[in-house]
Amino acid sequence: MTLSLLLVSMLAILVKIYFIDYGSHVTREWQYGMREAITYANKSPINHVIMKRKPDWVFEDHSYGVLVPFYSKFSPEEYQKLKTHPWNRTEKDPDYTLGKFTLMTITPDKKLPDQSLFIVYPDEKPVVGVPGYNVKEVHTVKDSLGGEHFKIFEVTRVD
Repeated sequence: MTLSLLLVSMLAILVKIYFIDYGSHVTREWQYGMREAITYANKSPINHVIMKRKPDWVFEDHSYGVLVPFYSKFSPEEYQKLKTHPWNRTEKDPDYTLGKFTLMTITPDKKLPDQSLFIVYPDEKPVVGVPGYNVKEVHTVKDSLGGEHFKIFEVTRVD
C-alpha cells in the first residue's frame, strides 16, 4: 500500500514537472523569441541592430552565429566567406557584425551608431553608462503565457 502510494506520488510529480512546468522553465534556454525579435528588427527601417553580449556567455555567441543568419535569411554563400565567427573573436576586436546585426559588449567609451535597435533580455537595460543617447522601448517579445523573453529598444544619439 505504501509503495503504491509512493509510486503514484512520484508519477504525479513527474507528470506535473514534464507536462506542466517544462514549457515555462526552458523557453529561455531554448532561445524562445529569437525568431520574433530578429524578424521585427529585419522589418525595421533602422539599419543597425545591436545585441548586447555578456562577456561570460559563450552560448550566446553560438546561438547568435546560428540563429541570426538563419532567421535573417543571410546568404549561405556570404556566410561561408566570412573570415571570423562570433565564437572565435579576439579581445582586440570583440564585436561581431553580420548584415545589420552586431553582437557587442557595451562599455561607456563605446561609440554607437546614431540610430539603432537594441535586442536585450527583459531584465537588462540596453545602454548602461553610455551618455548622450535617447532610449525608447518599441517592442516586447512574449510567449503564450505572457512571459517576456526579449525587449527591443530604439536608441538614438542626442546631440
